Amino acid sequence: MNVMGIIFTNDASLGELTHKRTMASLPFGGRYRLIDFSISNMVNANISKVGVVTNANYHSLMDHVGTGKAFDLARKKGGLYILPPNLYKAGNAPSSSLEQLIGVRNFIASAVEEYVYLCEADVVSNFDLKKMYRNHLSSGADITIGSIKGEAPSGDDVMELKADESGKITEILISPEAKKDCLWSLGCYIIKRDLLIEL
Repeated sequence: MNVMGIIFTNDASLGELTHKRTMASLPFGGRYRLIDFSISNMVNANISKVGVVTNANYHSLMDHVGTGKAFDLARKKGGLYILPPNLYKAGNAPSSSLEQLIGVRNFIASAVEEYVYLCEADVVSNFDLKKMYRNHLSSGADITIGSIKGEAPSGDDVMELKADESGKITEILISPEAKKDCLWSLGCYIIKRDLLIEL
């Protein structure tokens, strides 16, 4: 696939669990960390260049992912990149995904891949990115949003999506009331790299 990956490690406050570590490095099932799912989805789709955009408390995350060898991402071309926070706001770390994206713009601009896959590190999912990529190409859409139909989780940043019969998004609702059956975003997107840089 002609795609590079970007993983955001934005943190929700989970008290003591995230006091000294980023949410992306929280253990899951006693064996994995939350970020493992995002990286595995990319590696399984043959994405070989992955940037992890860090925020605060990212030392345990760096210890866990290391050079990317455990994910087969320790390589001379491509591989795993830890992208420290760009402290461009008067000494404060970027607080939103958009600010983080601006902070790593040069990393994205220097890539040779035509498309960028963006995702959050705190979503536990296992899905076929190759299929998402094929659907993106065949649809001709500017942006494809990974989504699932079912009961939406509660939270301040849940995105409910309304789509027409062709799958085109017609409306996005942020933090809607919990519903049993709706289409909601998994927080992952595919977009053309040049369009992302332009936006």
